[in-house]
Amino acid sequence: SFSQDFGNPIVDVGMPELAVFLQDEWRITPKLTITPGLRYEHAWIPQPTVFNPAVPQTGRIPNNGLNLAPRFGVAYALNDKTSIRTGYGIFYNRVTTSAVENLFLTNLTYQASYSLSSSGTTGPAQVAAGPVFPNALAAAPNVTGTGNIMYADDNWRNPYSQQANLGIQRELAKNTTLDLSYVWSRTLHLQGTENANLGVPGSSAGAPSSSFTYNILDASGATVGTYTTPVYLFADRINKNFNSIFDLQSNANSYYNGLLVNLKTRYSSWFQGDVAYTWSHTIDDGIKGAGTSILFGSTFPTSYANGFYRGDRGSASTDQRHRVTVNAVFAPTFSHADNWEGRYLANGWQLSVISVAASSQPLQPTISMSSTNAPNSNMFQTSTLNGLGGSFRVPFESTSALDVGHFVKTDARIVKQFPIGERVKLNVGFEAFNVFNHLIVSGASPRQTQQYTAAKITSTGAVNLVPFANYGLITATQMPPDGTTARRAQVVARFLW
Repeated sequence: SFSQDFGNPIVDVGMPELAVFLQDEWRITPKLTITPGLRYEHAWIPQPTVFNPAVPQTGRIPNNGLNLAPRFGVAYALNDKTSIRTGYGIFYNRVTTSAVENLFLTNLTYQASYSLSSSGTTGPAQVAAGPVFPNALAAAPNVTGTGNIMYADDNWRNPYSQQANLGIQRELAKNTTLDLSYVWSRTLHLQGTENANLGVPGSSAGAPSSSFTYNILDASGATVGTYTTPVYLFADRINKNFNSIFDLQSNANSYYNGLLVNLKTRYSSWFQGDVAYTWSHTIDDGIKGAGTSILFGSTFPTSYANGFYRGDRGSASTDQRHRVTVNAVFAPTFSHADNWEGRYLANGWQLSVISVAASSQPLQPTISMSSTNAPNSNMFQTSTLNGLGGSFRVPFESTSALDVGHFVKTDARIVKQFPIGERVKLNVGFEAFNVFNHLIVSGASPRQTQQYTAAKITSTGAVNLVPFANYGLITATQMPPDGTTARRAQVVARFLW
C-alpha cells in the first residue's frame, strides 16, 4: 500500500475563545456553607473556505452546545470534629484546533490524501499508478476511488465531563484526621471516527458483503476455536468515487468511580505523614488512552466495528483498581543542649520517605495481519480481521486482557542542616529513587501487545491466528523526568539565606 498527500500544507486560522466565570459563597448557618458557581464558554470555530462540493458536509464545522457549566459545593459541620462535603460540576473540554485543522485539510480540495493498495478489483490499476520505492508521486494519481475525505458529523461537539464527590472528614486526635470520599465522573461526547463510505452489518447500503471464519490456534499449533466475522470488501463502498469518507463523531463516553481513604497526621514537633488508599475503576468506549481518538480528529476508524464504539467498551488504559501511597517526614530532636555537638551532630536531621504500591493498568491485545495473509484479496483493508481497518484489537478477547504489571516504588531523602552564622544554613543530603530497585514496566509501549499473527494456508485458503511468541514481553521501563525507572541516587547541597 502507498499513501501521499497533495495540496497546501499550511492552515492559518484563528479561533477566538471566551470564558466567563461567576462564583459566590453563602453561609446559610454557622454549620452550613454553600458555594454555587457558573461558567460559560464559547469558541468561534473557523469555517472552511475551501471545501469539496461532492461532499457538502466538508464546508461546515458545527458549533453545537451551549457550554454552560454549573457547579456547586456544600460543606456541613456535624460538630467540631466532623464535617461533610459534597459537590457537583460540569466541565467542558476546549475545541481542539488539531481536529479543526484535520477537517480543513482532509477534503480532497484544500489538501488531497490518496491511498493506493493492491487489494480490490482496482488493485492492479492502483499499483500501476503508484511510484517505485523510494520515489514519490509528482502529481495526484488518476485512479478513481483512491482519495480519502473527512467531515464533522452534524452532532459533533466538544466533550464535557460531569463530576461529583461526597466526603466526610473526622478528627481522630490532635493533628490527625481521617477522610473518606467517593468520587464519580462521567465524560460524554468523546471523539470517534466512522467510515461513512461503508455501512454496518445488516444495513442496506455499504454492509459487509462477505464473511470469513478464522481458526484460532494455541502455542502447540492445535486449533482451539474459531472466529467468524463479516468482512468488508472494496466493492462495498457506497460512493465509488472515494476510498474512505470519515465521519468525525462525538459518540464515545468514559466513566470513573473511586473510593478514597486518607489518614493524615499534620506536622508536630518531629513527625508528619499520611497514608492514602484509592479503589477505582475507569471504563471507556475503546479510547484506550489514544490521543488521536479523543482529541485530534482521527483520519481512520477508531472502533473495531464501524461506528460501534460501545462494542469496544472495557477498562480504560488508565484504569488502576488499587493504589496505596505512604509518605512521612521525620525530624527528631536528639539533644536539647545548645552547644556544638547539638547543632552540628545530634540535631538538624530530616528523613523523608514516599512509597507507592499500585495494581496493574491494562493493555489491549492486538492482531497483526498483512495483505499476503488476508483471506480475500478484495478486502477493503487487510490490517484487521473484518476488513474495516479500524482498531487492531483481538475481537474475541477482553479489551483489557493484558496487564502492564504492578507498580511498587520507594523514594527517600536524608538531609543534615548545618547552621553557618545567624542567617546562613547549609543543607547536605542524600537522595535515592526506587530505593529497592523494583522492576517498573512503564512507557508509551511498555509491553508487546501483539497476541496473534494471521497466517494464510495457500493450499486451502484457511487463515490461522497463530499465537505470537513475544506477546506480553516487556519493551520499556521508562519514566520521566530521567527516562528510566532503575534505582538512582544523588548527593545534594543547598545554601539557605
